Amino acid sequence: MLYNYNYGIGVARILAGFLVVLWHVQNFAIGVEEITGGEVIVSFAVTCANLFALISGWLGINSKWRIGKYLRLWIQVVGTGFVVLCAAHFIFGLSVSRKDFLSAFLPVLTNQYWYFTAYTGVFFLMPIINAGLKAMDDKTLLGMAVGLGIVGLLYTAIPGHDPLLLNDGYSAFWLVILYVSGALLNIKRERFQLGAGKWFLFAVMAGTATALQVYAVNHISFVSELFRGKATLLKYTSITTTFCSICLFMGCVNLRIKNRFHQTAIRFLSPVSFGVYLIHVQPVVWRKCWSGTLKCFGTLPLCIDAIAVVLFAALLFLMLAFVERGRMLVEKKFVSLFSCLEL
Repeated sequence: MLYNYNYGIGVARILAGFLVVLWHVQNFAIGVEEITGGEVIVSFAVTCANLFALISGWLGINSKWRIGKYLRLWIQVVGTGFVVLCAAHFIFGLSVSRKDFLSAFLPVLTNQYWYFTAYTGVFFLMPIINAGLKAMDDKTLLGMAVGLGIVGLLYTAIPGHDPLLLNDGYSAFWLVILYVSGALLNIKRERFQLGAGKWFLFAVMAGTATALQVYAVNHISFVSELFRGKATLLKYTSITTTFCSICLFMGCVNLRIKNRFHQTAIRFLSPVSFGVYLIHVQPVVWRKCWSGTLKCFGTLPLCIDAIAVVLFAALLFLMLAFVERGRMLVEKKFVSLFSCLEL
């Protein structure tokens, strides 16, 4: 198991976990226009959810489908939500209702976490998707890839319309598209051996294109009027964000991690990335602790504010990573205890 560990995938998980924290800090706790460089930060941070879905496709195409995997994930989601609610109420004094506690035990029905709700739909379609992809010939796979690319172009070129109900990426259908994309990248991985540096360069180019549009919409009046005041590229489903996500992911996959310290750090942080997401976006915490709470970053000197935001997000990610590690340790102890009991 240790020998086959894919450190590149581990790096991609860590990057996705950090970027989701950075996305929420900049886009919701501060605001894009509040700091210098905010456009650049959100243009790369918006790839976070896409990265998680691409990882699922890359790994899922060659893994055996088991309902137990989903049940373990469901238990993690419910357990994390309940513990966070208890901490929010009894330690930090936030008002938590009985409905909030009930909702924590029904995460899908009450849509506690949009990604987990959407992923639930993807998970139960995985056997069909995997069987279909493995049965296709190269010509059919190429046609599918081209079709997915056209969908992305249309959603970028014709803003304001959602005929496929992608809901700007907050949907199971969009995660299915990304799952298929990740699976295709794995199936044809020998054709994408460009080297990590080139992939990251392409990611920078795509992210820069998104940032330029965001800046133009925010600061240039005729551009703002052209796009009706909306940065159409700053969405999970935009062609630049999708391409940036794929390039970041493939750059991570093609990394060669040989340093033992780096390997240890990746092994520590990679498994907690999804838990970090669950902790900081728990609905009660999200409603009462995020909106506009860090606007003070905008008062910092020029350019220092952007560095401060990135460092704050990194520290928050690390702090929550240790919290999640603690939860995993407690869970492991409980599992060991119950496994030792003879009924």
